[in-house]
Amino acid sequence: MIRRISLHPLAIPFSFFLLALSLYSKDSVIVKKLFNQRLLLSGVSAFEITFTTPPVFGLGSIFSKPSNAIQPCRNTDDLKNAGAFFTDAFWTDKVGGGSKKLSTPQKLQLQRQQISEFQRRYGFFNDQAKLITCQSAATGKVVVKKDIERGIVEKGDEIMGCIGVEIDDVFGKRPDRAGKEKQIEFAPLMSNLAVGRTFRRKGLAEDLVTAVETMVRKEWGYNSCYLYVEKRNKGAVKLYKKMGYWPIWENKDATTLLPTDNGRILETTTTLVCMKKNLKLGLLSRFVPF
Repeated sequence: MIRRISLHPLAIPFSFFLLALSLYSKDSVIVKKLFNQRLLLSGVSAFEITFTTPPVFGLGSIFSKPSNAIQPCRNTDDLKNAGAFFTDAFWTDKVGGGSKKLSTPQKLQLQRQQISEFQRRYGFFNDQAKLITCQSAATGKVVVKKDIERGIVEKGDEIMGCIGVEIDDVFGKRPDRAGKEKQIEFAPLMSNLAVGRTFRRKGLAEDLVTAVETMVRKEWGYNSCYLYVEKRNKGAVKLYKKMGYWPIWENKDATTLLPTDNGRILETTTTLVCMKKNLKLGLLSRFVPF
C-alpha cells in the first residue's frame, strides 16, 4: 500500500531558502538584520556588538568583503579622522569633473572644512546625530592619521567607509507663500556616504546604509529615512534605488564645491535629488513606494 504525503506548496521553496541562508556568509545583510533583531529584543543596542568578517581564502577571497567593523564615532578624534578620510574618498575625483589629485592647499582647505562640518553636525551634544565608520578590523593594517589642527600624528585602524545620519528638517520642492521651501517633516536625513577607492564594489556601501536604517528604526523609532544626492552621481542614485529609496523631488539650483586641476575650489550648480524610503516595508520597499 502506497501512502501519499501532501506537502504545503511553500515547503520546498522554504527549505531551499534555509539551506541558502545557512551557506550564506555571516557578514550578509540578512544575517545581520536577524542578529540585530535578537539583540534588540534582549535589550542590547545594535552598536554594542561589532560585526567583523573572517578572512576568506582561495576563490572566495575574490568576491568577499574585506574584514570590517561598523560603529559610530565615539570621540572628537574619531570625527577628525573621519573628516580626513572623507576628504580623500569624496572630494578627490569628485563626480562632475573634479581633479583626480588634490593639491596640498586644496586638501588642507577641504579637510578643515570637512572636520568642522562633522563636529558641528555629529558632535556629541545630540543623541540623534551620528557619524558611522567602517574600519579594517582584524586585518592587522595600521595607518598613520594626522591631526591638522594640533599637528599630532596618531595610529589607528584604517577607515574604509563612512556615513552620517541626523534628525533634521526635510524640505519639499514647492516654496510657501514667503518664498521658502515648504517643510515636509522632521525626520532622519542620511548623508556623507563615502567608501575608499580601494574598497569599492565590495558591498560596504550597502552595509553602511543598512547600519543607519537599523539604528534609525530600532533605536530612534522612525519608519522612514531621507537622503540628498546629486543627480549626476549615477552610481549613488542606482545604489539608493536598489536599496528601496524613491525620488520625491529635485532642486536644480543647488550648489556644490568642485576642486579643479588648476588648484582652485569652485562653487558650481548641480541638481539635487531628495529620496525617501519606507523602512517598514523591508525588501518590498524596492518595488512599492512609500
